[in-house]
Amino acid sequence: FSSSSDLASSIVSHWPESSRTYTVGSGATPYLVNGDQRTGIPFLIHKIEEQEYVRAWVTNPYDGEVLALDIAFPYSRPEDVEVGESKEKPKYVHDSDKPVYLILHGLNGGSHEEYVKDFVKRRRSEGSTVVVLIARGMMDTYITNGWNVFHGARTGDVDIAARALKRGLDSLAKAKQKPQRQILGGVGYSMGAIILSNYVARSGKNCALDAAVAVSGGLDMRQQLNFRRSMRLWQPMLTFGLREDILIGKYARHYKHRLTSGQFLKMLRVTSISHLDVEAIVNYNSFENLVHYYSEMSAMGD
Repeated sequence: FSSSSDLASSIVSHWPESSRTYTVGSGATPYLVNGDQRTGIPFLIHKIEEQEYVRAWVTNPYDGEVLALDIAFPYSRPEDVEVGESKEKPKYVHDSDKPVYLILHGLNGGSHEEYVKDFVKRRRSEGSTVVVLIARGMMDTYITNGWNVFHGARTGDVDIAARALKRGLDSLAKAKQKPQRQILGGVGYSMGAIILSNYVARSGKNCALDAAVAVSGGLDMRQQLNFRRSMRLWQPMLTFGLREDILIGKYARHYKHRLTSGQFLKMLRVTSISHLDVEAIVNYNSFENLVHYYSEMSAMGD
């Protein structure tokens, strides 16, 4: 953090060093020696049981698209935390004294993502309600109104979801005659962290969140073009899943409608996220070029 920032220094002074540093002394696994291992191995070996959600919907009035919110309420009894142990269906509650979290998942993820499920399990065990915003058209949702499929520079969906939750929490506080509503915090992972940071930076004082934490995101995605190793190592895996499951599996007709036959063929042949962004996202959404798209996606963009 920048010690020249009074705000950052004030926050860090209340933040235990063991919670904000990644060292063996603070609990890091000693044999995971680089970022690839620290990201990939926990994702592969740590599996979290499925979490139970209540799905709600909110509409983005700017284009009429409906957005899915998977809501995880805390259980009424501590023993109900282990899903499936009790023959009785667990009863959900909402603690109006605990923080509420809005989660933005990673690329091609959803409420079933391991990192998300881990967060949901831990926070609901503390009594918090956790809401996962499903990126438009992802997971088991579809684009229902028009042609505006997901792209990483769109922050409006986050704002709509956050304001819907904020209105609900305001109404609840008023009904319970509380002087103020509970805290609404945003948490983003990977692509969700990029979008969250961008939303907070661009909305400024109009941000609908009280706090935000970005995990493994980025502030200037134009630097992504310099990460040649990631393009060769892990981006092909993400690219294949995203292309086959989403771009072709669910929205082939959208891309065939807007792209030329040559552009669509190039999209089928991409092997990295950056190349996919060029052939699919940039061309489909009429960005000037990849740098323009990444700039619009970034909290530190122009």
